[in-house]
Amino acid sequence: QGIVRIQGQDQVVFDVQDCSDWHRYEATIKPVTTDTFRLLIRASANPVYPNAAQISRIELYPPPAHE
Repeated sequence: QGIVRIQGQDQVVFDVQDCSDWHRYEATIKPVTTDTFRLLIRASANPVYPNAAQISRIELYPPPAHE
């Protein structure tokens, strides 16, 4: 689950219940202005390590510029 804080209120920007690709997850979200992003991992998607989660990188990009 991806959560941002907007004007003091938490807003969920994506919520994944079942992720089959344990190597990567990518989401496109509606653009928001925030200074806080939180990632909540409920369970491992890797069946070999059901109680572990590893994050190598989180990247947040601005929306593409309109031409």
